[in-house]
Amino acid sequence: MKGFILLALLSGVLSGLLPSLSNPVFASEGESKGEAKQIPIMLYFSRTDCHYCRNFEEDILKPLINSGTYSAKIIIREVELDSSQPARTFGHKLKTPEELAQMLDVQVTPTLLFVDNNGAELVSRIVGYQKTGYYSYHLEEAINQAGEALRNH
Repeated sequence: MKGFILLALLSGVLSGLLPSLSNPVFASEGESKGEAKQIPIMLYFSRTDCHYCRNFEEDILKPLINSGTYSAKIIIREVELDSSQPARTFGHKLKTPEELAQMLDVQVTPTLLFVDNNGAELVSRIVGYQKTGYYSYHLEEAINQAGEALRNH
């Protein structure tokens, strides 16, 4: 169903925290590790003009990445929907972020998908962002459940 994964298209806000798609190689070091270690991948779909995305990044994503707590549990990649830069998918086909969003039925930003190294969704996606204490809890649960689903896959 969803056999394509975008490697990494990043906004300027997170460029220092997440690897960027700077070379056209099929898999970056993170995806290779994900395949070898069976680590789930979280695809974060965003837009530069999405204030909910910026709030999510500041409140949740940056602290999560900086803590290092989940670096062994999940590979995080941002799909910047306003970018026109194509990226190679696991099917070796070039896809723009919009094409990938259409394939994966992503209609709202922010949207988080938790997938395996073939692009299959492991757990329910998280759509939207609200500043509540429960959001961090739901994200943590999704990360843990994605890892469990992948181990039982």
